[in-house]
Amino acid sequence: MSMQRTLARGTIDVKTQKALYQAAVREAISVFKRRMHNWIHAATSPVPFATGTLQDSSDEVMARSNVIGSKFEVFIGYSAPHAPYVEEGRSPGSFPPIADILAWCITVGIPPSAAESVAWKIYHYGIAPQPFFNATIGYARNVLTQELNRSLIKFKLLGSVTQG
Repeated sequence: MSMQRTLARGTIDVKTQKALYQAAVREAISVFKRRMHNWIHAATSPVPFATGTLQDSSDEVMARSNVIGSKFEVFIGYSAPHAPYVEEGRSPGSFPPIADILAWCITVGIPPSAAESVAWKIYHYGIAPQPFFNATIGYARNVLTQELNRSLIKFKLLGSVTQG
């Protein structure tokens, strides 16, 4: 299960200067992806950090952002399977995948022998939520708006983009 949201979708509806609009939107998306990557990986980001897998999974989602012909889409989100459990927490009463817990223990430097104990604790007490997704969406909308405006001004174009 992944967490993602389409930030913007639209059609560039300009018969003249279509290539300029495409270039402007392409550049805006490129800078947007770089800025979001830096923010998600920054120490001050609200995205919880343990192994980096959650943060890295955002690059996979953003990579699908594109401009094809006169249409564009911009995505933000996290494809890591554990993203919803970090965001929403996990109720007690079900046993987490021990292989994933073992891999996490090894990655963060906890003795592998502790994996079963960690899994039992999750089974009995669950995991508290660590909400981060709404903060990511809010920041991403601001960055996308800034970059689209900057690009349109740079290419001396006037236009508007409807965000989703």
